[in-house]
This record gives sequence, C-alpha cells and structure tokens, in this order.
Amino acid sequence: MKLLIFLFLATLLYGQTPLPSYYHTQEEINSRFTELSNQYPDIVKVMQIGTSSTENIPIYALKLSDNAQDNEPEPGVLFVGLCHAEEVLGVEAVMAMIEDIIEKRTINPYNTWLSEIEIYFVPSINPEGHNVVTSGVDRCFRKNKRDNNNNGFFDYEVGPGNDIDGVDINRNYGFNWIHGDTLYCPDGEERYDYYRGSAPFSEGGTQAIRNLAAMKHFIFSINFHSSRTGNLSEKLFYSFEFDDDKKSVDYNYNKTLGEEVAALIDCESGIGTYEPSPSRGRNGSAHDWFYQSHGTTQFLIECGTSNLQPDSLLVVDTINRLKPGAYHLLNKCLGLNTESSMIKGIVSNSVTGEPVHAKVRVLEKDASYFEPRMTDPEHGKYFRQITPGNYNFEFSARGYETQVVNKTVNITSPTNKNISMVPKESAILNLKIQSDGLNLNGKVKILGDFPYEEIINSGIVQLDEFVGPLSFEIHVTGYTPIVYNMELSAGLNDITFDIEDAVYAYYNDFQDGFTGMTNNGFSIETVGKVICASDSPDSFYENDLHINMITDFFSLSESSKPLIELNQKYHTEHDYDLCNVYISENGNDFTLLKTFSGVSDDFELSLIDISSYAGKTICLKFAFDTDGNLDDPGWFIDYIKVYGSGYSGLNGNIPMETGLIGNYPNPFNPNTLVKYKLSKNSDVNFKVFNNSGELVRSIQFKNQKTGIHSFNFNGSDLSSGIYFYTMSTSDKLFTKKMVLIK
Repeated sequence: MKLLIFLFLATLLYGQTPLPSYYHTQEEINSRFTELSNQYPDIVKVMQIGTSSTENIPIYALKLSDNAQDNEPEPGVLFVGLCHAEEVLGVEAVMAMIEDIIEKRTINPYNTWLSEIEIYFVPSINPEGHNVVTSGVDRCFRKNKRDNNNNGFFDYEVGPGNDIDGVDINRNYGFNWIHGDTLYCPDGEERYDYYRGSAPFSEGGTQAIRNLAAMKHFIFSINFHSSRTGNLSEKLFYSFEFDDDKKSVDYNYNKTLGEEVAALIDCESGIGTYEPSPSRGRNGSAHDWFYQSHGTTQFLIECGTSNLQPDSLLVVDTINRLKPGAYHLLNKCLGLNTESSMIKGIVSNSVTGEPVHAKVRVLEKDASYFEPRMTDPEHGKYFRQITPGNYNFEFSARGYETQVVNKTVNITSPTNKNISMVPKESAILNLKIQSDGLNLNGKVKILGDFPYEEIINSGIVQLDEFVGPLSFEIHVTGYTPIVYNMELSAGLNDITFDIEDAVYAYYNDFQDGFTGMTNNGFSIETVGKVICASDSPDSFYENDLHINMITDFFSLSESSKPLIELNQKYHTEHDYDLCNVYISENGNDFTLLKTFSGVSDDFELSLIDISSYAGKTICLKFAFDTDGNLDDPGWFIDYIKVYGSGYSGLNGNIPMETGLIGNYPNPFNPNTLVKYKLSKNSDVNFKVFNNSGELVRSIQFKNQKTGIHSFNFNGSDLSSGIYFYTMSTSDKLFTKKMVLIK
C-alpha cells in the first residue's frame, strides 16, 4: 500500500503537475527578451543563435553592453542557464542576473561592466526539454526530444531514466565526445539519460553555442547545472585533470580562479562555500570543449542541492548566493577590485594599420589539442588570461612575418601589448602538371600553418602566395604524388612537373590480411565498408600497448622519388599515444620517419617523403605505442603504398646558392624544424653547441640532392637555454641561433 501511495504521489509531482508559475517557461523567456530589447535598445540586443533539433524552436541569446547593437573590441563573458531540462535553477539564475544588471545599470560596478564588457546570456539551449519539464509532462526529464527510434513519437518514461528518445546536450560537444554514452547504454541507475548523440554537435543546442562561441571568443563563462542525486551538489568544476597526471596547460590558472569563484558562493545550509574541483570526465562536456576550442575558462556550477525545483523563496535565496561568484568573472575581466593576470592588445598591419586576423600562441602554454586562438577579425583584438609570469607570445597570419614577443604578465591588472605585423611581399606561383605532354586534373595541397587546397584544371593552377619558403603536395589519380619544397621570389614563379604513372614498390590494402609483412599485434577490422589494419578488435585500445607490423624488404630504384602514402585515420590521446612510422635498411636499426597523434576522424591521405632512400633496399615498421592511462579508438590504416616512380621538375626554382634558412618555431619546445637549401648535391653536417661552446649534438646527412631540405630537431634531452648550430658542406659554413624553452 505504501508503495502504491508513493507511485501515485510521484505521478502527481512529475507526470502531471506543471512547474510553479515562478519558473520561466520558454514563451515567457522569449516574451521578456522582446520587452527588454524594446525598452533598452542601447544596452540590450537579442539574437537568435540556433534552433532545436526536433521541433525547430528558436534558441536566443541576450547581449548586455553599452553599445549592444555594435560588435566592440571588448572581452566577452557568457552565462548559460539550462542544458539539462529538469535543471531549471540555471534559467532563473540567468534571468535574474539580466534583470539585476539592467536595473542597476547606472551605478558602479554595473555601469563599468556595461561600458567595458560584452555580457551574453543564454537562459536555455534545450527548449524542447525545457517545455517537457515546465508543462509537467515529466519534471524529471533530462535530454532534448531527438526521435532516436524514428517512430514519430516522443518516447519517454515518467521519472529519472529509461527515456528512449533524446540526447544529453552536455555530452554532445566535440572534445572527447567519443567517450560519451552510446544509444541505449544500460549502465547506471538512470538508463539512457546520457546518450551523446549520433555525432559531435548533432544537436541544435550545441550547434547554437558553437555558433555563438565562434562569433565571440569568450574569456570567461559559467554553465549552470544542478545535481539530480545530490552527489555533486554545490560544486564547481574547471578544466581539467584526467587520470590525476594529465592536466590542462592552464590548470593552475583555472584552479585558482575556480577556487576564487567557489569561495564567493555560500552553501544553502549556511555552512561553508561551494567546493571547487577539476573535471575528470572525458565525455563531450561544454566546459572542456570551450577551453580546448577557444581558450575560454568556463566553469560548470552545480547550483543548489538535490532539490532541483525548490520553492520560490529558496530559488531567490540560491540566486542571490550565486551572483557574487558570477559577478567576480566580470570584475576579473577588468581588474576591477580584484587581481587580473591577462594580456590583451590589437594586432594590425604595420603598413596600413588594418586589423589582422592572426593566430596567437603562448609558446610556454600551448598544447597540440588546442584549436587556434584567433584575434577578432573585425578589430584584431586578442585577450589571453594566464598565470602571472614571463612568456613568449607568437603572432602568425597568412601573408605576414611571424612575430615572437617576450612579455611579462603581471597580476595586478590586464597587461596591454599591441602588435604590428609586417606583410610579406606577394608572389604568384603558376603550377603546370603534365605527363608525356598530356595536361592532367588533380589538386594541390598547400602545407604549413595555413593549409589550403586548390583544384588543378587541365594541368594548370595559379596560387596567390608570398615570398619565402613554400611546401606543397600534388595529387593526380593514377600518377605519382609529389611532395615539394621551394623558395618563392617576388612576382611570377613558374614550375612545370612531368609526372609518371604510379608504380608501386610496395602495396598492401589488407584485403588479404597481412600479406607481405610480419604482424606483431595488429588486427584486421572493417570500419564502415573499409577493411583496414588497426590496433585492436575492441572499441578502445589498451593501455601500455606496444604493437607493430613490419613490411618485407623491398627495393627502391635509383631514379625514383619514393613516397609512402597512407590512407588512414586515427583518434589517440594527444602526444601520449603515438602512431609511428619507421624505416630500416637492415631490419634491426629503425629510423623514425613520422608520428601521428591526436584526432583525425576521417580517412585521409598522408604522404611521407623517403626520396633519400632511392636506390636502397628497405623495410617499414608501423608501431602503435600507448602510455599507462587513458584510451581512445586508435589507429586505422586503409592501405600502405610506396611509390617507386617519380617526376621531373622543369623550369623550377632551384636555389642558386647553398644556405641555412633557419629553424621554426624559434623559441621551441622540444621540437623545431631546421630548413636549408643546396645548390648542388652534397654531404651536410650539423653541429649544435650550448651557450658555453660545448658540442651537444652532431647530425650528418650523406649525398643530399639539390633543393630545399628540412629535418626535425628534438631537444627533449636538453635543458632550456640558447644554442648555436652550424651547417657545413664541402665549401660552406653557416651559423644560426635557436632558443629552447621548457
């Protein structure tokens, strides 16, 4: 009898009774936004940033700023209210902050915020789920209304879990999305409630946030949540600490600021404040994605207790306790009544003064998993929050000389540093591609920091480029690919390639397994319709895995320009779990050619130049090595081709004199690419000396051919400092300086 009474009460509470009227519905949010924009057009701008996935409900953001209709070069701060449908406290927090700032707009510090910051509010990115909860259909519903089984109906069960339809919006972001729950994952007490979606950003809510973040690269953000179970109540999470020893490069900054914000939010009980903690889940969450993609310090705040939908007095009390922490981020932007370690400035063209859309890297605080941190294209403005200290800031943009600037960021207030970038002189490259007089169609891929592709039509493509080194690949179906490095001169540059039919010195597409090689741990898998070699038959690879496959020996002709071509994809832990390609002339001593690591989720061609091995007999090793924690899907190789044919370059820009071009990046940690040019075939010797004149490395290359060459220098075994390196041939000696910063 008691059980029946409980179920009856639960049905009344969650299945039929709408939320009390003091909670905003979607319609009320939209109506209030319209009223505010009409009443305060100077400081309020409402914009649609997307629509929901199933019912096409508009998703709106409201911007507060003194010139709200304009895009100003000011720091941006974002507050997001509702992601999970039942967690309605976040909506109320966001709406209350909007009303509070508008009401107090003429007094300090509110007027200063409006004058110096662009503040964005998104009350709900899940309007479908929000409507399910506010209408009383299911006040425990978590996801959106994606029709997962495609039956045309909304399939759900009243109460937590077991909802067949819907996607968890906070598992749908791109960074580490692969580790979120798959469809109908049975684990946990609330089955199906954490489904990640069919692909990263498959849902309207995450697409809306992605669009907004791309428009305004926010410095700070809060994403409000509430804890259903109460296990995570009154906590703040910052990015990130995976498996204890895998921390974000800005971990100390994120931790310190997270502790500051959490300490300003009192607990509901009146005892203590919110608890800060690093995020440890790798599952497609918003705050880790914001940090990875835009450098945004976003906090996930679990506001309130397990009482997700409290009475009106507790709602007001909770919001009033949240405000000091949220408002601290606004003060932090400006160093207003608080310390603020940040660098900011404008990047412009040194000749015209026009803004430059540039990449900004902090060399000591960079990570391979970062998306590029870019300046605002309209104003050239950049912001970078960082722990106080001395750093090297690199500014790069296509068509400009890269600049590295050393600057000390203090703790008292934002540090200003404007950058004038020197434009490169323009150069035009005319490429002509033919074979035995036949003009060919294909594509050219420009390599480097600003890659792009162009179509080769009837054997001709013209590239608008800049003076200096240029690396590119040429791909024509059925013919030998080309990897080429050249030095462009001002004005017009012409080069014609006569390429040969594809001839393979080695080929394996794994249709017949590991024929022509020795396999030590790889397996054959089918990915979609692609039969490929991979690291394991499981969905994720093992830790401490060390496997390889080694080709049989094969010979390369003296006249060829051999290349390895891989059609592959890989998804590994950046910099820790490595896909390595080696070469050997004796089967015992292997030289590393190339390492792939990180995320390349679609099959793509990768070329590795082994022209220095022409005329030799070699074997190749493909080795997959992982460390002791964290895993990902792994390495998938569709085929391996080694081209034994070649090409001739006619009317090409062969360097007229031997020279040491230099190394990039510089400063570096721990790898840098050393480039040089040869006017004739020659042995080349490199020596590296420390600042005391002691020889620390000697590198030799035998019988290098005329052209542009490069090699990777790894200083992982060296200490930070200034190093000098020499390049010598039979009749030339060159010296340059490089700086290693760890």
